Amino acid sequence: MERLVAVLATELSREGEGGEEVRQFAELLGIVETICPWVTPIRLGLCTFPVRGPSRLLGGDSAVLAAVRMDLERAGFVVRLGIAPGLFAATVAAERGAIVGEGELEAFLAPLDVSVLERPDLTRLLPRLGVRTLGAFADLGAREVYARFGPDALSCHRVASGEEGELRVVETQASSAASESLGVGRTQRQCSRASMAGRIDSSSEQRWWRRASSNASVQRPSPWRDRVVVVARVIKGPSFPSGG
Repeated sequence: MERLVAVLATELSREGEGGEEVRQFAELLGIVETICPWVTPIRLGLCTFPVRGPSRLLGGDSAVLAAVRMDLERAGFVVRLGIAPGLFAATVAAERGAIVGEGELEAFLAPLDVSVLERPDLTRLLPRLGVRTLGAFADLGAREVYARFGPDALSCHRVASGEEGELRVVETQASSAASESLGVGRTQRQCSRASMAGRIDSSSEQRWWRRASSNASVQRPSPWRDRVVVVARVIKGPSFPSGG
C-alpha cells in the first residue's frame, strides 16, 4: 500500500457563500505541487501526494513535511501534516501530526477509537458490543462482520485491518456487492472520485470550473486545475442516478 502525505487545511474544509475557500485551496494545491507534481485533492481542505519520491529527493519523511509546512506557512496557510500508508491512515496521521513508517500501519490503527470510521450507526453500536478500537474491530472475522453489520461495515473492517487504504461507500441495495470479497458478488465504489465526473450535471461542472479557474492565483497551466472541480463536486455531493 502506497504511503501518502496528507495535507489538511481545516480552515478551508467548508465553502463559504463567496467561494473563497475554493480559490484558496486551488492556491494551496499549486504550492504543494511544487514539491510533488502528483497532488490529489480529496475534498476541500484535504489533499495527498505519494511520499516516496520527495522523501528520496529531500532526505527523508520529516524533511518532506518540513518543506511543505514552510512553503504553505509562508503563503499564510495553517495546515496539519501526516504520512501513512493509504488515504484513511494518512488523513488520521495528519490530524495527529504522525509519521507511520513501513510495517507500522497495524500498530498505528489498532488503538484508534472506532469513531474515526465516521459511520455513526456502526460506531454507536460497536462499543455496546465491547468493540471500542479499530484493533478490536479488526479482530472480528470478515464473515461475521458482513453477516451482522452489512456490506458497508465490511469495507470499514478491511480498512481497520489494514487490508485497504480507503473507506468506501457501498451501495445498500447490492448486498451481493460486498459479499464478492467473500466469494459471492462484486463490490462497487459508489463514491469513487474517478466515476464522479460522470455523475454531476454539466451546468454544475461549468459553474465550479469557472469559479476555480478564474479565481485561482496560480496562473500557470497545471493538471491540478482539472481536479479542483472534482474537489468542489465532493463538497457539493454527487448526483447519483435514482434506482441505479
